[in-house]
Amino acid sequence: FRLPGEAQIIERIMICFSQHWIETAGTQNTSGFANVDSAFILSYAIIILNVDQHNKNTTMKKMDTEAFIRNQRGLNNDMDFPPEMLAEIFKSIGENEIKMPDEHKGELRESYRWKVMLRRDEDAVYYPAVKLLSTTRLSSH
Repeated sequence: FRLPGEAQIIERIMICFSQHWIETAGTQNTSGFANVDSAFILSYAIIILNVDQHNKNTTMKKMDTEAFIRNQRGLNNDMDFPPEMLAEIFKSIGENEIKMPDEHKGELRESYRWKVMLRRDEDAVYYPAVKLLSTTRLSSH
């Protein structure tokens, strides 16, 4: 799993993701996150966990559930994230590697490519000149 771009671009993506996460999930009372910074920190921790669990090029010992939970202590605005939530995240990432669509193989990859192509066609509806150009056949002279 790799995020595209330089560190600054990745950080910006993660900031936007964290803000959206909090806006849709709420704060501590409903989601387990004290604030946007907590969501940002846990998002990065999940990326690191994904690499730790699925990188075949490392000889280091993989993190276990307890180590993952311990590494997140006090990072939720000086509080702990709910350990049950962290344990579930650990289990999910361990069983399901996060991959970018182009890293998939077979039917899943092809399905994603078709969706992208169909989306481009839908987007052309909003830009009639593009739609017209894409459907107009050039006449031969």
